[in-house]
Amino acid sequence: MPCRASRDRFDFGGSGRRMLRGRSTALGHSLLLALICAGCGDDKGAGPDLTDRIAPDAVILAATVGTDRTVTLRWAAPGDDGSTGRAARYDLRYAEGRLDPTTWEAATVLEPPSIPAEVGSPESLVVVGLPLGSWNFALRSADEVPNWSPLSNVANGNLRDTIRPDAIADLRVIRAEPDSVVLQFTAVGDDSLIGRAAAYDLRYRAGGLDDRSWETATVVAGLPSPAPAGSVERLTLTGIDLSEPRTFGLRARDAAGNESALSNRVEAGLARVTQLTAREGNFFGVRSPDWSPDGASIVFGADWEGRGSTEIHVIPVSGGEPSQYTETELWMTDPAWSADGQRIACVGVQPPFYRQGLHLMDARSPAEPVLRVSHSTNSAYHPDWSPDGTSVAYTVILSDFPAPRVSDLFVVPAGPGSAQALVVDQSANEEPSYAPDGRSIAFTSNRSGTYQIWLVPAAGGTPTQLTLDETREVRSPSWSPDGTHLAVAVGPSGSPYASNIWVVDADGGNARQLTYGAGGDRDPSWSPGGSTIAFTSRPAGSGHLYLLEVPEDLRP
Repeated sequence: MPCRASRDRFDFGGSGRRMLRGRSTALGHSLLLALICAGCGDDKGAGPDLTDRIAPDAVILAATVGTDRTVTLRWAAPGDDGSTGRAARYDLRYAEGRLDPTTWEAATVLEPPSIPAEVGSPESLVVVGLPLGSWNFALRSADEVPNWSPLSNVANGNLRDTIRPDAIADLRVIRAEPDSVVLQFTAVGDDSLIGRAAAYDLRYRAGGLDDRSWETATVVAGLPSPAPAGSVERLTLTGIDLSEPRTFGLRARDAAGNESALSNRVEAGLARVTQLTAREGNFFGVRSPDWSPDGASIVFGADWEGRGSTEIHVIPVSGGEPSQYTETELWMTDPAWSADGQRIACVGVQPPFYRQGLHLMDARSPAEPVLRVSHSTNSAYHPDWSPDGTSVAYTVILSDFPAPRVSDLFVVPAGPGSAQALVVDQSANEEPSYAPDGRSIAFTSNRSGTYQIWLVPAAGGTPTQLTLDETREVRSPSWSPDGTHLAVAVGPSGSPYASNIWVVDADGGNARQLTYGAGGDRDPSWSPGGSTIAFTSRPAGSGHLYLLEVPEDLRP
């Protein structure tokens, strides 16, 4: 039998692993091991020398706690007689409380690493799987008789929870209202991403938030207990003044007081809105804005004469007096800029029967709209250019009075060629908006019962529904320049002039309200840079053009 110790690990947490618990059987198993180890000591002969009364010396035991919650015990191998020869066996035990000769028999036995090594050799044992707590360890050795050494010193291994929760990395603002904000994130665990944290520490302040300003930030009280790791958490905070943007950050803490690093930070506040037009007109005023490709100006239709007719105007984003681009016998509206900035598609209305045809014109003042396509007595609306500038999608209204409204989507080449139907259905299908990659078109349809946003391949195919709101209408989609979000107008069913501007993800989820006006905020148009949304509203009767600052976390 080999007589050299080896370094082993002993795990108290898994099945099939070696662990001896309970009281020592004293002489019974001592004699058994003495017989097994016969010949391993320095005393010669066929059996134990019963005249040997010299026990091994007491060892000096050291304990080191690892970051992985292990305890490593180290000592130098004792001799057979005092500090000479080679001992025959070990008795290693531990207890959570006092460990001395009076409590030794009640202590839990640890299986030793092996037969003791040569005197003075370094010995070690790694103890794995002990519960958290303060554990005391001691060791005795014996020769082959056995003569037992005195008890070693007591070495302590204080197993504390040192693994902190992971930092939350996906904190986001779901909704910001005048006096409340809704935050969402994925729960982390007690130990990194495992288990369940004990508490959250959520704080906010005006301006930025980092580790240095954390202590001065406002603490949010009354937070619920954390959910298990991996759960989606949603916190609704009320009574927070968002007239000035606030930056939010979050930490998770476990039961041992270990705290995670600071989460990603998000800013919440009421979106800044500025009025761009000042001239008063009739109830409709400004309608259907669209950004120039360079982001410097906005084209729109406006009736400022109060006679029910509209003309195409362009205004610098920096403000100033708009330039009128059209002056014809037609009523010109619904302008859309081509991707190269050279042309504008718009709708020309022929009174008194209000037949509307799709027109194209150069992007200059004065402009001469040229009819591109008409649909007899049916009316065209809502043109939108493809990103490559080769075609225009638009709405054709087949019937409106008496209800129900029926409209289809068509696409016509910008150059020669005839218009082709894209979406045909016995319902309203309108307000097409090309995705930035040109592969699909978002549009508004009431085929599901209420007006919602749908998506159809630009080459044709079966539409799929993006938004589903059973109590409100969702209209007027406008893509963010990176294609990750849609700005929409959301309002009560049957009340088109009571809507507000919202933003949803490209798949229709995570709806977030940005405006809270009472004038019917609608017709959103996302700027090419992604930082601003233009829209129209009628807070005091006449419609005006407004600019909405997009929150940082919604920008490309």
